[in-house]
Amino acid sequence: EVFTRAKWLADRHSPLLEQQVLCDFLVQGHMDRHVRRMRKLYERKRKTVIDALKNHFGSRISVLGDAAGINVVMRIKTRLSDDAIVEQAAQAGIGISSTSHCYLGKSPRGEFLFNYADLQDAQIEYCILRLAEITA
Repeated sequence: EVFTRAKWLADRHSPLLEQQVLCDFLVQGHMDRHVRRMRKLYERKRKTVIDALKNHFGSRISVLGDAAGINVVMRIKTRLSDDAIVEQAAQAGIGISSTSHCYLGKSPRGEFLFNYADLQDAQIEYCILRLAEITA
């Protein structure tokens, strides 16, 4: 009763049922289990990406940043311009973006962001192989 009254006073338009379901979801540990499962999944995918980068690029690549998340920031040694690489990658169905928009000043050449969240292992392998061919 106290919670219902306080909620009514503070926020008169949020649905109580959805709020209670969300509360139960959190209290029962479903969110924690989901986060642990996703963390394991993305750790495995990241390892797949890193292994493929090492196999197909060798010393032509540096992986930057922390070992977490759903993106890899990489710096590729290549003669092609960043725009040419992004364009050719897009034509091959590979979603990468230059990190140049992340810098206020001059950005490093050949630095890209690769998102692997929605890719299967075989797709990751294909994307990295094609990217290595494009930038060779």
